[in-house]
Amino acid sequence: MISNFTSELVDQRDLDQTVGSERHRELLFNVAALFSMTSSTCTDEQLGIYDSVLFRLAGLVEVEFRRQVAEMLARLERAPGNTLVRLARDEIAVAEPILSTSPALSDDDLVWIVETRGEEHLAAIARRRSLSIPVTDAMVPRSGEAVRRLLAANKGAAFSENGFAELIQMADNDDELRRHLGARTDVPERFIEVLVDKAAANVRTRLVEQDRRDDLKRLDEAADLARDRVVRDYWRAQYDFDDAWRRVSALAVERGLNLDVVARLVEADRFAEVVCALGMLTGVPFEDALHWMTASDPRAFIIAARAHGLSRDLVAALLEIGPWKRRLSREMRTQALARFDALSKKSASVIFVGWRNERQVS
Repeated sequence: MISNFTSELVDQRDLDQTVGSERHRELLFNVAALFSMTSSTCTDEQLGIYDSVLFRLAGLVEVEFRRQVAEMLARLERAPGNTLVRLARDEIAVAEPILSTSPALSDDDLVWIVETRGEEHLAAIARRRSLSIPVTDAMVPRSGEAVRRLLAANKGAAFSENGFAELIQMADNDDELRRHLGARTDVPERFIEVLVDKAAANVRTRLVEQDRRDDLKRLDEAADLARDRVVRDYWRAQYDFDDAWRRVSALAVERGLNLDVVARLVEADRFAEVVCALGMLTGVPFEDALHWMTASDPRAFIIAARAHGLSRDLVAALLEIGPWKRRLSREMRTQALARFDALSKKSASVIFVGWRNERQVS
């Protein structure tokens, strides 16, 4: 049966003729087209035969015909493995569609190509819809400037902490790479300050060169704002706040929303819901509530908490959830609670109302 299937695909004598013959081109195109139509239904044995025939034919035709076959195979979820890898390792005109698109290439295949081919092949891989950590770990140290930028801009690329650390180090003199990294929401928080400081240092150097002293005075404030924005974006991406907002809104309609509900959410470690509930109870925009609960300094949160009658126990529990699990040391929590104890509800309310009015005016 298998031999009959082989003979239906191609006469083996056709594979022994002159390289580049019209017959080889025709055979390659027809077999590839037939496989494209049957790839999802053919048996593993048939897949192996397709692979054997296509692999041999691919070595008998010119670049432009190999490229055509590469484009056909790149779209398929299931592909003839040896042929696919052969084309992926080919010159870039052939390899590009497979490297940038094919879901059938394995991580091992990609890593091998990264380790053995040049910058053009790496650029094609960097454009893939998704990239795993083993692949990016192989790519980052071998990539030139253009590929590093493509990797950092690719939201579907996953990086290890070492991968991020290397990219951030490489961003010292590359503003575009730094911008791409700053726009990501998966950069580990400990690297965010490094990124902002690098950007500020470069801007400071240019301002000094241009003798723009007034702008220098505003630079630190701008850097702080940038750091806050990136941190908020980072934590926003770690939780589903849209779903949390819907659930808390429904809870508020069904049962009402109060500090007892917040305490239960804190006990369940439902950080996203806690942020939404506090925003609703205090009447502030969600963005401000998120800023309170993700800032490295909880001072604004302490003022809001005292102004709205949160108990000391609830404040202590809130300082232990979400980002503050890792961001606040024991000493920082102790200092925050001491600030809470020293602040009267009246004073906190005056500060909070003044702050809210200022926000509404601006």
